[in-house]
Amino acid sequence: SSVFAAAADEFVTPAQIAAAKSPADHEAIAKAYDAEADAYDKRVDSHKSMAESYANGKGPQKQEVVRCQQLEAKFKSIAQEYRAMAASHRLMAKNAK
Repeated sequence: SSVFAAAADEFVTPAQIAAAKSPADHEAIAKAYDAEADAYDKRVDSHKSMAESYANGKGPQKQEVVRCQQLEAKFKSIAQEYRAMAASHRLMAKNAK
């Protein structure tokens, strides 16, 4: 069984990174990172919707708007980092033999 047999929606492991040699290996890692980015995009959308729902409330609910906006920004940044990692592995795939 290959270290690259994991589904694209599973986390990339240190073993996969260490073993990546071929273009297919790097593309498998890139796809997994894309899946992670997509998952964080869903969290961004969810917290954006929650912030809108909390905005209709009063008192402590107003603080939840801020928390949701902070999480939204963090998750957006994480998604961007995963996409950058995916792009890097696609470059590694191009340069692999």
